[in-house]
Amino acid sequence: MSEAATFIQDLAVIMIAAAVSGLACKKIGLSPIVGYLLAGIAVGPNTPSYLGAVADVARVNLFAELGMVFLMFGIGLSFSLRRLRQLGVTVVLAAFGTAFIVFTVARMVAPALGFDGPAALFFAGLFVSSSSAVIGKILAETGSTHDKSSQLALGITLSEDMVAIVMLTLLGSYSAFGGASATRETSSVLQTLGLFAAFVLVLVTVGLLLVPRVLRRLSRDATTELETIFVAGLLLGLSLMVVRAGYSLALGAFLLGAIIAETPQRAHVDRSFGGLRDMFGAIFFVAIGMSIDVRSMPATAVPIIVSTAIAVLVRSLGASAVLLLLGYDTRTAVRAGVIVTPLGEFGFIIARMGIDAGVVSETLLGAAVGAALFTTLSTPLLARHGERIAAAAERIRIPLFAPALALHRRLLESVQRQSESSILWRLSKKRLVQIGVEVALVTAALIFAEPLIAWIVSRVGPQVVPNVTTAVVCWSALGFLLLIPLIAVWRNVQALAMIVADFLSHQGPALERARGVVTNGLRTLAITALVLWFWNFLPAGGGLWTTAGVITVLILVALLLWRRLNYWHSTMEISLNSTLAEEPKKATHGLIDRYSPWGLHIGEVVLPDRFAWAGRSIGEVGIRKRFGCSVIGIERHGFNLANPGPAAHLFPGDRMLLLGSREQFDMIREEIGRAAPAATDDDTFLNLTLEPVEILPGSSAAGQTLAALNWPRLIGIQVVGHERAGARTITPAGDLVLEVGDQLLVLGTPQQFSLLRRQVTPAAGASH
Repeated sequence: MSEAATFIQDLAVIMIAAAVSGLACKKIGLSPIVGYLLAGIAVGPNTPSYLGAVADVARVNLFAELGMVFLMFGIGLSFSLRRLRQLGVTVVLAAFGTAFIVFTVARMVAPALGFDGPAALFFAGLFVSSSSAVIGKILAETGSTHDKSSQLALGITLSEDMVAIVMLTLLGSYSAFGGASATRETSSVLQTLGLFAAFVLVLVTVGLLLVPRVLRRLSRDATTELETIFVAGLLLGLSLMVVRAGYSLALGAFLLGAIIAETPQRAHVDRSFGGLRDMFGAIFFVAIGMSIDVRSMPATAVPIIVSTAIAVLVRSLGASAVLLLLGYDTRTAVRAGVIVTPLGEFGFIIARMGIDAGVVSETLLGAAVGAALFTTLSTPLLARHGERIAAAAERIRIPLFAPALALHRRLLESVQRQSESSILWRLSKKRLVQIGVEVALVTAALIFAEPLIAWIVSRVGPQVVPNVTTAVVCWSALGFLLLIPLIAVWRNVQALAMIVADFLSHQGPALERARGVVTNGLRTLAITALVLWFWNFLPAGGGLWTTAGVITVLILVALLLWRRLNYWHSTMEISLNSTLAEEPKKATHGLIDRYSPWGLHIGEVVLPDRFAWAGRSIGEVGIRKRFGCSVIGIERHGFNLANPGPAAHLFPGDRMLLLGSREQFDMIREEIGRAAPAATDDDTFLNLTLEPVEILPGSSAAGQTLAALNWPRLIGIQVVGHERAGARTITPAGDLVLEVGDQLLVLGTPQQFSLLRRQVTPAAGASH
């Protein structure tokens, strides 16, 4: 058998096993991911009854790497900076706080399981994030997606993607210097974090400026096929670039997905890559299962049990505690905590990374897979009984704890009210954020400039311009590009100095008289700090006079092109603000919180590709009359229709937002699954064609109007053209009276043309 045939056989075995096992798990209410892992264990070479079904495991693992790229791209598409802004900084703090608690506890427990030294870091890294796919599926099935606690859980798992990406970067760096001293470890971690933050900041900023524009141009000028091909090429190219920069494939794929998630084309790209993501993602999870040795499962039993306990107990308790400290009530904090327990995709990637680096044994992957299976099984049960668990936690009264917690909440509310009422803070907050981002962007560019310029010099030579070195040319070009953010920093510093001086001038007569001095003093301090900051990041080997000369030239260029540079900065700022513009907040959570005691909830129902209600209006289906709940929103291909009326029609793929009880939601889902789909001819669209039809003598159509014949409704054809005595009419009116000899241009299918000819021929007229 040829290599190509062998590889096709391997893919066939993997896909069939994944489909069968995934369908079986779906039938019993589990995530298909569990089925993919079990399928990998079943067909893998480590199974005792292995029959050699998969011949080339190494090649399958290569495709699993590609599956990881598409999987991380999908996770990035579901990540949204705008959504994080809506959820607020508390959700991000909750995610990082939960990750810190569970990482610390897991690292303390790791030596008892045999994971010492660097292996303990990889073991603890398994627990820093939960599976957003599993959590989303569980909440959708329980109909609690729009509860306040569920929204918090979704926000935490969304923010944990950032934590996991940072963890992947740190562990990848740590595996390179495993066994180093504590001092070197700390300095390397800090250096890695700084370089990572700088790299991500530059990449995301450039991506947010360029990718939305390119996608807009492609959606206007290119076909869907070309747009999909371009995004796929960009995905693979960016992933490769990130690997060349020293980071993992997962980072590049995730960042591109996160950038596209901020564009209007997100929904379209998500649909275009859905099939690729599902197929290669299945290969990734099957490959993970194939690497599990079932013969070593007894030795892995204790790590699996401990890992499951850490995920269920420590993650839920840690998340609940952090949410309590952030000011949420006990019921909401506990219900959100029990939802964020299932482990998922990042754990497998971290375990695989540690094994490939030789830092940990295969036992870690077995523990990750086993804990993921058990937490996926236990989380639906915890979510269904979350209300009881929260009520029980509310009844627990610990001496001094409850009064201290109540005092803590009052202090948080007081601080929040004071920050909201502070005029100085409200006016300066935006300027401080902009200065911080722009300073970080320039710093990141300067950090990565030196190795990049050294690489350029090695490729093109030390001198490309007479009497000027290549390095000086590159630094000058970079300086010109950095003039835009540097001018933005200076403008924001000036505005901030004026705001602070104006605020201080209202605090007393002496400060009011010294307003000019205060303003100039703040400007002097700011420009001194900026010069020292900029100087520290300039290349050390360039020479004092060369560096000073480059800076002088850049200052002269800035003075000459001040207006143009300001315009470019304004254009970039408008572009970024429009990309990251916060979407209008939906006022649904308050409704849920107020009326949950009434039994009212907001639930979602996704309409399948073929169902009996397709094309019918809400009024025709009679959702409120039949089921007692109301349709309060419809999401269709990324567009939202709020409060649709009874005349709004339902189509496949629509996501209906319903207001009612969970029992009513279950009734609708059951009705959709039970009702037979409407009979349709799937080839009708492809078979449409234009054909001429002549009105012959003796035809029953002669002497009648097009409206009276009513062919569109009775037969399904459209009369798009009419010719009489050489005069042609496009789309003739319904009051046109047909005469013998008229030529009609008709749009329809072959079957419809056959029915039409029976009516317009003399034989058909005689029969009538």
